Amino acid sequence: MIKPVGGRCNLKCAYCYYTHHKGGTDKALGVCETTDFILDFARAAGRPVSIVFQGGEPLLAGIKYYEDVFSAIAESRVPAAFSVQTNGHLLTEDFCSLFKKYNVLTGISIDGPKEINDKARPGSFERTMGAVRLMQKTGVDFNTVSVLAKHNYSETGGVYNFLKSEGCFYQQYITCFPDFYSKGWFLSGEELEGALDTLFNLWKTDWKDVFIREFDDLLKASAGIPASECMLGRQCAGALTLSSDLSLYYCDVPSVQKAFAGYYPCDLDKIAESRKCRDFIRRKSVFPQECRRCEWVSLCNNSCPEMRVSGLYRYCKAMKNFFEKNSAVLKMIAEQALRRKDLLRF
Repeated sequence: MIKPVGGRCNLKCAYCYYTHHKGGTDKALGVCETTDFILDFARAAGRPVSIVFQGGEPLLAGIKYYEDVFSAIAESRVPAAFSVQTNGHLLTEDFCSLFKKYNVLTGISIDGPKEINDKARPGSFERTMGAVRLMQKTGVDFNTVSVLAKHNYSETGGVYNFLKSEGCFYQQYITCFPDFYSKGWFLSGEELEGALDTLFNLWKTDWKDVFIREFDDLLKASAGIPASECMLGRQCAGALTLSSDLSLYYCDVPSVQKAFAGYYPCDLDKIAESRKCRDFIRRKSVFPQECRRCEWVSLCNNSCPEMRVSGLYRYCKAMKNFFEKNSAVLKMIAEQALRRKDLLRF
């Protein structure tokens, strides 16, 4: 993951924790720093790599930055796939042409129709929807990313149906991070359970046409296929993150000191082999006794360590209830999807 402008953003979303933590400097990454990091990362990985540009708002880096980075990596012939997570306010036809040329998957942040979205993302709806329509017009591959929080958990049916009506068939829903700065926005277990139930009951009849990443990952887990989302995966993905001040983190999490890996340039092999990195990644596989006895552990894997309280997933009870109600349908859909060879679509 690369954060070319750190935590800088042109919006002030109510639940965002990032700007209060790392990378809040005004410094921006240079093209050479970025390409060197990608090439070093690919060499250390020894396989095709996936690079995500996030923020803050990553498009604040400007189109020239992306033109030069994508061109340099293409010329190097290093196999790399790119994606960008944006609020869409700076998206232009030139950006879309560039993303189309280099097959850049674009995540667009939107929390529902205007009356819901603008409660947490003030004044952002019209320009974000303008970006959605521009990507549809120019053929850019994109998915929506919606944060489940106090402003929309009771309206998830309206969020889902709105996005579907707007032709947004690839959707992602992430839970508001329970952080000091998101107080008043993150959900109780009962609220999250209700939101997921509503979404699932709508999606289960649409699953062949509408893709929700979190549910698709549960389908994979039901069929014994590793999840693409690290939260549900068996192992920590260890997504090395480079921020705009050249600070490196084992993953993009709020626990800055736990995740801090040093400064680039450095030997990425040594970082990956360090005890601190191994200890950071190993946290994912540490389950309490209650978790090890749970019949649903293969579906949630105790989530991300950053979402645990006293070693147990903060929303454990909510997810148990969700699985008890919906596991039979999940398994049935997973069997159908396997027959259709449709489980690796997201």
